[in-house]
Amino acid sequence: AAFSWIANFFSTILVSLVTKPKPDEELKGLVYSLTEKVYAKESRWYMKAGPLGLILLLITILLNIIFF
Repeated sequence: AAFSWIANFFSTILVSLVTKPKPDEELKGLVYSLTEKVYAKESRWYMKAGPLGLILLLITILLNIIFF
């Protein structure tokens, strides 16, 4: 297994060095860094992670107090 991993590692590096990179136009929409960022308008409180996380934390603390 170790020999196969080493062979795969070096062949991957060799192929990466020999092939030329694709232009940015071809990669648009495929990679995160070249995708246009879409900013949503202000969401409601129940669509945000912060308030929901706080509610779940309070419920967890309450249930621990009740059942401990």
